[in-house]
Amino acid sequence: LRPRENVFLVPEYCLFACRPGRARGAGPSAGTRWTQTRRAAEELVGLAESEDSGGVGEWGLEIAREPVAVEAEVLPGPVVQLATAVASVEDGSFERHMRSPIVCPRHFSDWLFVYPESAVPDVWSMWLRSLQDLAGVAHGMDIAQPRCVSYGFQGGHIEEVLGQHVEPETQLVMVLLSSAPSSDEVYRRAKRVLCLDRPCISQMVREETIQQKEGLAGLVGRILLQMNAKFCGPLWTIPLGPIFREVTMVVGIEARFVPGTCTHWYAFCASLDPSCAGYWSRSFRFEAPLDEPHRQQVLLFANLQACVKQALDAFSEQEEEPVLPSNVIVYRGYSGAL
Repeated sequence: LRPRENVFLVPEYCLFACRPGRARGAGPSAGTRWTQTRRAAEELVGLAESEDSGGVGEWGLEIAREPVAVEAEVLPGPVVQLATAVASVEDGSFERHMRSPIVCPRHFSDWLFVYPESAVPDVWSMWLRSLQDLAGVAHGMDIAQPRCVSYGFQGGHIEEVLGQHVEPETQLVMVLLSSAPSSDEVYRRAKRVLCLDRPCISQMVREETIQQKEGLAGLVGRILLQMNAKFCGPLWTIPLGPIFREVTMVVGIEARFVPGTCTHWYAFCASLDPSCAGYWSRSFRFEAPLDEPHRQQVLLFANLQACVKQALDAFSEQEEEPVLPSNVIVYRGYSGAL
C-alpha cells in the first residue's frame, strides 16, 4: 500500500450476495453481510495490534474500528408496461399481472391444427374451444377455427401432411404430439419441415397436456402467450429513457470473421416501435481478402445501406401514417474469430 492510502471494505463485495444455482433469497441478508463485515474488520484490528501477528503489526496499518457511514443511492424499482396498467417487478417476477390483456394481441385467421389419428376427437376439439374462448376473454386475441388434419400412427407421413397443407398464407401450425415414445422423433421431423421446407411459425403441444383437468386454464394461458410472442406480438414493454420520448430506432450490428478464409459475416437488427419490442433483422456475408481493405469497405457499406433502407421502410409501415425516426442509436460488436 502507498502511504496514506485508504482501503474500504464494502459489505456487498466482501461476501457473496447470492449463491449460484440457488433460489432467490438463498444468499445472506443485508444485515448479515453488515454484521460479518464489521466482525472481519475487528479481526483485522486485532491482528494488526497483536505482537504475534507474523509481521502484520509492522506494516504500519491503521484500521478504523467503526465503519464509515455514507448515503447510498437507491435506484427505483423496475416496472413493466402492460396493456391497461403499469406493473412492478417483485422478486424478479411479474407473472401474477399476466392475467391482464397483453400489449399487442395478434389475430389468427388462417392456421393449421395437426393431430395424431389416435387422439380422441372430443378431447382435442374441447381443448381448442377453450383455447379460443380464453384468448378472447383474457388477452384480446382473435383466434378463428383452424383447419384440422391428422397424421398417421407414430408420426407416419407427417412430412407429407405438412407439405400438403402448409400454404404461404398459413400463419401458424400447431402440432399435437401423442404420448407414444416416438413423439420426440415426430417433434424433430415436424420442426425440420416447418423450419426448412415450409417455413412457418409452429407450436408443439403434448397430448397429456390437453388431457389435464387441474390447472388447464393456466396451461392454455401460457400457450396463448407463446403463440402471440412467436407472432411478433409483445406481451409487455419496458418504459425506456427520455430519448425515447421522440421517435427513436435502435440498431445493432455484429461482425464475425472466419479465420483462414476471406469470409465476413454481419448481423443487422433494428427496432420497429418506441418500446423496442418489435424488430427487423437480416444477416449477410461477403468475400474479401484482409489485404484489400478498400474492397471490404465497399462491400460492407453496400450491404449496410440495403439493410438500413429496408429497416426504415419496415419502421415506417408500423403506423397508419408513415413516420421515420428522429434519433438512431447504433450498437456495434466485433469478434475477429468465428
